[in-house]
Amino acid sequence: MKKQLGLSLLLASISSASMADSGAFLSADVGAADLDGNATEFTYAIGGGYQFNDYFEVELGYRDFGTDDDGRSFFGNLNIGAPIAQNSRVFLIVGYQQFRFDETSFIDGSTYSETHNTHLIGLGFAHKFNDQLSLRLKAQAHGDSNRVKTYSAGLAYHF
Repeated sequence: MKKQLGLSLLLASISSASMADSGAFLSADVGAADLDGNATEFTYAIGGGYQFNDYFEVELGYRDFGTDDDGRSFFGNLNIGAPIAQNSRVFLIVGYQQFRFDETSFIDGSTYSETHNTHLIGLGFAHKFNDQLSLRLKAQAHGDSNRVKTYSAGLAYHF
């Protein structure tokens, strides 16, 4: 009986905490892209998603890698996290992306495009300033060999 009561209280506390932090959001971030250890470029992303509770959210978006080769990706993530303090949480990023680079030849000006469908993984931190606005920090590795890494800071607006 005590175990059932304890389990019920635990589930009720998770449910009530989760419901307080759920909802749709829009996000934008800026940062640096490390391209195979050879170059560091400015990167930005825009997106949106839905946070189901403190533990799970889904996110869709677009990232520009700021390269001379016109690198970009469309991505979908599942972010799995946990609260670490009041209004703060850490999360694991597991996603899938369509990664594209367009390269232009310096010799004849011809353009070559390369597209890859691949995974992305990373870690994130979020801190809510209030019910609508939160800071998001992310470190992500893109692609099968994780040769492209991004480090970014941004804001999310929660509806």
